[in-house]
Amino acid sequence: FGTIVLPLMLYLSGAPIFGFAKPVPINWRRLGNSPVKLLLVALAGPAANFMQIIIWAILLFIAIKLGLIQKLNYAYSFKLENFTIFHIGIIANVILMVFNMIPIPPLDGGRVLTSIYQMLRPKLGFLEARLALFMLRFQPQIDQFTRQFPNKTKMYDLLGFGILLVLLLSGLLPVIIGTPAAWIILTVFKVVH
Repeated sequence: FGTIVLPLMLYLSGAPIFGFAKPVPINWRRLGNSPVKLLLVALAGPAANFMQIIIWAILLFIAIKLGLIQKLNYAYSFKLENFTIFHIGIIANVILMVFNMIPIPPLDGGRVLTSIYQMLRPKLGFLEARLALFMLRFQPQIDQFTRQFPNKTKMYDLLGFGILLVLLLSGLLPVIIGTPAAWIILTVFKVVH
């Protein structure tokens, strides 16, 4: 669905094209109830993107020093035709890393936020009590919705996907990703050059 049907539907409707792959399966039982293990698993994807950014940057630096690629003035020549595979490797991995760290489940950022919350939960008891009182107002609607989902993780993932889709269709997702991604990309390019 996420790799063929959804992008095709979005393309035919004229909306921004978006697709997704099936997430990497995680055996939650092996993690136990350890928020630290959840944090490490959640950080694995963005860490892999970060390592690829470093590798592409090193390759770009070597290519520039060997004279295979000329330096670009990014203030004036930020055009795709001026970029090499090294530049595109950096850009793609930065965008994937920033997107993955959005703090909404099922993305890794949502899992990071969940694990940090679980680690800080004993220290945040007073905030939890206030949130519980606020949520009591919506309890009938929440109960009706959550009865449909015996597995709470899948429910949060589905809600998160809905939020991401709304952000995408409203045009806010590129804004959320764009600013930090552009800053990281330009910083890497400046360091390499």
